[in-house]
Amino acid sequence: MDKTGSIDTHIDYLQEVTFIQDVTVVTTVVAGQHMRAIDLFQADAELKVTTIDGLAHTLYVEQKAAHLTRATLNHVLAHFAGHERSFVLFAGYVPAPIAAELIAREINFIDRSGNCYLRLGAGYVAQIQGRPSTRPEGEKALRGPSVRVLLALAAAPMLLAAPTRDIAAQAGGVSPQTVADVIDLLRRRNMVTGQRERTWLVGAAKLLLDLLVHLWPACATSLTVQRYRTRSQRADEIEALLTPQLNALGEWRWSGGIAVGKLTNAFTSNEGWIYIEQRPALLPRFEGMLPDPQGNIRLLSSPGNAAFAGVAASDAAAPRTLAYATQHTVHPLLVYLDALVSNDARTNEAARDVLPMIEAG
Repeated sequence: MDKTGSIDTHIDYLQEVTFIQDVTVVTTVVAGQHMRAIDLFQADAELKVTTIDGLAHTLYVEQKAAHLTRATLNHVLAHFAGHERSFVLFAGYVPAPIAAELIAREINFIDRSGNCYLRLGAGYVAQIQGRPSTRPEGEKALRGPSVRVLLALAAAPMLLAAPTRDIAAQAGGVSPQTVADVIDLLRRRNMVTGQRERTWLVGAAKLLLDLLVHLWPACATSLTVQRYRTRSQRADEIEALLTPQLNALGEWRWSGGIAVGKLTNAFTSNEGWIYIEQRPALLPRFEGMLPDPQGNIRLLSSPGNAAFAGVAASDAAAPRTLAYATQHTVHPLLVYLDALVSNDARTNEAARDVLPMIEAG
């Protein structure tokens, strides 16, 4: 997921397309900074692509250095919504099933193996599929505790200036050394500067979100206690049924599709993730639900207080913090990550409405 690498390989493939006459990089990322393109989207480069008929086309680049996963695809779709033809995705590798979905949505992409789909104007289309991966998927060394540190820092950016032991506590009690290692990683990626007085660099919020989207599915699986299937399929009935039973377990919060609906007031889902502060010694039993590995309710342990219940925030962030706290959901960032991982396509799509609630770092 390191986005500091060169885009030259992708540009080379782009210039090989028969109907392209010239490719010029107008603007690109420098020194940890990003230029802003459309709405919340921050592009990694701006290209001027000239076709053989002499017409110039502007394409904004979104770079994903690792293999494209299902969660990353949903994240890309949330950003591209309404502007699909204005962007080109430069990826490490795009597996065939995900390539098929990108093509169906007419989203341009090129990976480092040369697989691509490119549509410019009304008459130019290029498509290459079936080339194998040329490099292994990245970030396998980052495990659950490190991901929880990233999540805590993204949910509460002001934590970066706190002592490592305080960050460790907000990330679910990981070791201070894990925190130090993660901060060193962020420095190497031009996201953080400073030693004793650490600060975020411009553009770090987007890079950190991209990294979390890539890593969160495996971390969520490690936090999962059990999955259940409810008899009722109505969100209001599920909430009424489970609330008193969950209260008996201690502190808990909604995430997943039900949380998306609670935060946006524009979506209803029977698919819910429930985070509990203390992992139970025995698997809990619930009236109205049965254990089911494919069930619509997922019970998980808290990833740490910063994303679970929030931490003392700045005055500017306090109104947003209160807004989601009154809905009994986890931090909107965690709701967004879980919505991308969900097996429910409607929840994946509705995740884009949570994006504006995520505080920029």
